[in-house]
Amino acid sequence: MGFSSWGRYLGLAIGPGKHEHSWDAALPKYLQRACSWGNHHLGLQFSAAVYNTYVATVLSHIWQLETLPLTFKDFEHKAFRKLASGPGNWILPNDLHFVKELYGQARSFVDATAASLAARIRVYTWEACADGGLRAKHRAAHLLTTLRNSDLFERKARWRRWYEQSAVVNLSESINDFATATGTTVRRVLQELRTRHTTGGTTHLKAVKKEFQKAIYSRLMMARQPIGEDRYRQRLARWQLPGVPLRVARRALRQLKDLNRFVPPRISAAVLSTAWNRWCTDRRFQRPQERGCRLGCGAIEDSIEHYSRCRFVHSFASTFLCLDFPRARGLELFAFAFDGWSAEKDKVKASILIYAVYRVTETIRHDEGAFPEEVVVHMLQQACREAVKGHSGAMRILDNPR
Repeated sequence: MGFSSWGRYLGLAIGPGKHEHSWDAALPKYLQRACSWGNHHLGLQFSAAVYNTYVATVLSHIWQLETLPLTFKDFEHKAFRKLASGPGNWILPNDLHFVKELYGQARSFVDATAASLAARIRVYTWEACADGGLRAKHRAAHLLTTLRNSDLFERKARWRRWYEQSAVVNLSESINDFATATGTTVRRVLQELRTRHTTGGTTHLKAVKKEFQKAIYSRLMMARQPIGEDRYRQRLARWQLPGVPLRVARRALRQLKDLNRFVPPRISAAVLSTAWNRWCTDRRFQRPQERGCRLGCGAIEDSIEHYSRCRFVHSFASTFLCLDFPRARGLELFAFAFDGWSAEKDKVKASILIYAVYRVTETIRHDEGAFPEEVVVHMLQQACREAVKGHSGAMRILDNPR
């Protein structure tokens, strides 16, 4: 008869030798799903939607009782590299967790660490509440006291990790972890929800339970949210734009956030990708610039810096979009830090231009041949139409650019 120091029950590893075996199947499946969806190149908005719906949820059954392993950050980084693909570390996981709140995008990628903690707090608070709850805090204290008082030193040393990372201990510590991270207590959040859902002296418990985990997650994310202006200033530093760096970053970030009200999410994502140097140009990859400008202006340079000042782009912007700007300040416009707009709708037209140039240059870059000038102009026009497709406000501006 064979025996093992651990086994699997309802998808969770149990036994003194379980270590982190609960994640053995879940983490590879999580990464496999991210790679499968990433192959479709859905863009930031839909990549965030599929990640939150189909990828991160692979782990949600286990993280109700288990803490995420230390190796999860590596898996998350690889998953985000597929779903938000681009050269190098053009964007970091923590940026994607707040890409809606800080950078005006349509959706943020869920923070699995915070979601895991919120799920354990929900289990601690509501599971078996009709029978008095799981009493996880009492059970954890009893377990750890028994462990300290035991004289079985060899067993304590060998199985210490099993005891200290048991489900009751994980649930009990989640309450303290929340208080440390947010500076408030679960009880206070629960009281706020009860107050909000009390009418006529009656508390609607079902509504409280429904919103509880979401409220906990929101508090955690508020406590973890970085300062967007500082991060944006770091990303704009490479462009060496004129002006005080912090003021330039504030202006660019404010204009990017406002843009989301007037254009589809795909355009906002293109503007962010441009400002954060996501384009796969020869200069970005430090390759020999043999083909030069992909639009065919004759310049021996394939870079965002060039396209922002390219005579071809400037001519197209003036004739098709009725957008006039000094070529010398083109990089400020492409970084969306330009402060010389003659009209408010010029920001929308500039964002459409950025999307079109980004889209067309990436398309031509994957083709070995050269396109005639009239074909490139047609491609840019078509890209502008596709950019605003389905958005009535942006379509009106494109149809009546003057």
